[in-house]
This record gives sequence, C-alpha cells and structure tokens, in this order.
Amino acid sequence: MKAIIYTQYGPLGGLRIRDIDRPEPKADEVLIKVKATTAPTIRGRVLSDGRSPTTSSTTP
Repeated sequence: MKAIIYTQYGPLGGLRIRDIDRPEPKADEVLIKVKATTAPTIRGRVLSDGRSPTTSSTTP
C-alpha cells in the first residue's frame, strides 16, 4: 500500500510516497480503508517549523 512518509521536521518537500506492507489488525482491532482525507493546516506548520501544536501562544 502507499503511504506518505517523513522522518524529520522540515519543508513539506521532504515528504515521500512509499510502498509499505499492509498492516495486519490484531484480533480486537479492525482495518479501515480510507479512500480520501485531508491534512489540517496545522499539520503543515508543525512539519515545516518543528513546533508542536501545543506550543502555540493561543489556545481555542
């Protein structure tokens, strides 16, 4: 299966699409097939500047 992989914080150009083994669920787990998703804006900020979203000076 395809996965987007990153190994360190940095520019979003550092993300790579890789083939990985399909996960095998345990007896008390399920495997869900995701057809589409989005990435929240905060994810891009976390990847690009290395800050955790919890270090923000504002809290909702």
